[in-house]
Amino acid sequence: MVTSIFRDTCIFIFLNLMFVRSHCIHDNMCNLPYIYSDEIALLKVASDSTLTVVKTVSTSFRCFSISLLDTDTFLVGTWNHPKPVRTITIRGTEGELSNASVPNKTYGPDKSTCTYIPSTKTMVLADREDNSVYMCSTETSECRKVTDDRIRLPHGVCGGPGGTAIVCCNESDTIVQLSPQGCVMMEQSVGMLAPRAVSVSRDGSHMVVSNVHKDNTKIKLFRLVCS
Repeated sequence: MVTSIFRDTCIFIFLNLMFVRSHCIHDNMCNLPYIYSDEIALLKVASDSTLTVVKTVSTSFRCFSISLLDTDTFLVGTWNHPKPVRTITIRGTEGELSNASVPNKTYGPDKSTCTYIPSTKTMVLADREDNSVYMCSTETSECRKVTDDRIRLPHGVCGGPGGTAIVCCNESDTIVQLSPQGCVMMEQSVGMLAPRAVSVSRDGSHMVVSNVHKDNTKIKLFRLVCS
């Protein structure tokens, strides 16, 4: 599962106080594939990729994805919970995402992921079972369901350059880039089976993609070129 960045720390999701196969690219990009949990951890990443636990926050729900909502609040994707998206502060105060028409659906483990795009104030939820992506504005409360033949088994999702959303598609072994309006701008093969996690660096210059595959797990770093 892709981690999020908070004040030069990385946020990881833990299961039973354990995490596996963490990948730190540099001080502002990390990747952690395939974790389920009811605890969130903030880790400091040193220049040599040494991880130091700064703080852990327990939750009343099971987490699968996480992103930064504002200066001290995170947006968390849940599973086996009637609210697929919840918020939690760095102090552990839980809440609901205000001013957004979030789908009322309970997802099983590994069936949905979400992220928040600050520049467009948009929550993005990938629905793996329905081959769709929801883009919900926290400003207007509008929620758009995006479907396209190129969106097949969507999984990891993150914000991209220009307020776009980047979505991993497991079935086609590709990523797709969605415009802020929900149109597919690009489909790109990433040279790995079943990509599951994606993250873009803070300056928008690089993207990291990883997968989880029994015999061929990979992590790749890409340089983004603006056209």
